[in-house]
Amino acid sequence: MATRMSDRNTRRAPKYTQSVRQQLEVAAIEDLVPGIRRYTLKPATEQDLIPFEAGCSLPIRLDYAGKMVEQGYAISSSPQDALNNAYQIVVKRDAGGYASSHILATWVEGDRIEAGMPMEDDAFSRLDDGDELVAVVGSVGVVPLHSIAKAIAEGDATYRLSLFYVVDTPDDLLYRDEWHQLEQQSEGRLTVIPVVTACDAGTFERWPVTRDMIARYADTSNATFLIRGPGPLVAAMRMELSPLNLSRRRLRSAFSGDSENRPAGFGHATHKLVVRMGGEIQTLPAREDETVLYALEKAGLQPPADCRTGICGFCHTTLIYGEYFLATDEAGERKMHDRSSFFHPCCSYPASDMEIVMRPVKA
Repeated sequence: MATRMSDRNTRRAPKYTQSVRQQLEVAAIEDLVPGIRRYTLKPATEQDLIPFEAGCSLPIRLDYAGKMVEQGYAISSSPQDALNNAYQIVVKRDAGGYASSHILATWVEGDRIEAGMPMEDDAFSRLDDGDELVAVVGSVGVVPLHSIAKAIAEGDATYRLSLFYVVDTPDDLLYRDEWHQLEQQSEGRLTVIPVVTACDAGTFERWPVTRDMIARYADTSNATFLIRGPGPLVAAMRMELSPLNLSRRRLRSAFSGDSENRPAGFGHATHKLVVRMGGEIQTLPAREDETVLYALEKAGLQPPADCRTGICGFCHTTLIYGEYFLATDEAGERKMHDRSSFFHPCCSYPASDMEIVMRPVKA
């Protein structure tokens, strides 16, 4: 399942480093559904936007209490749009999220912002085990799949996508008026199947998504499966697909936001987080219902982070002491953590006071 883009999308792309900063301008703001907005970002200077492949996220730099923090948002636009100097990201209102609350409350058209280079998500990389991708996604987890659907419709991704899009009600569907047009443009290589959980499904499918339901729409014999959404959806689908004995390469999963992965039963207690970094020691507050990564970012430390789901390993950090809850156990990650002195702050919630050694990252 090739994910390579056509020559017209890659020939302009010079080599970049992660330290690259892009100066962008908020060109347009659109309400998709209540509490979720789409932002169109264009260059604020004469510099062209950095190209990307579908499935990437865009790191946005924000001021938090006078300190710069960085938060990644999945890119919903296509690689072709980037060549026309436009990115689009989608932001969902989150009562527990500083970044989303800040963006929704303060960004207006014409604002200038700073972003990094688009970052690849391991869940979307090297989808080459066949010519079919089956995706089961919920909530804002659909955003990068919109980018992939556009790439398919524009001829820049050559595989077929069967997208099971799980929402509470039909009114919660993002891009509702766009899916049909993309399906027509894709010449049969895109099928979008809305799945409803909380009301009469009507003409839509009804949750749960089962293996039999998937088989009605897709050839599963050689497909790669991608699950992306809130923690309960990811867990339910991994259980449903377990009889297929899929390899890790053919079964990808990713969470779509910290607030949706918080462990049930955890309270709002605040623990002490001691951070050793570059010969300096800082003591920070760390709440039980926020990831260790979030606590570090709120303190303005700019920890290393990429996928934010515990898959890529980029944020791995030395644990000196302390207990934590692991939101995901991707590929036996808990056992790996127990055998080593490392853990992943992006998907770990503090359950006690902790002390860690963090790799310094250049601003």
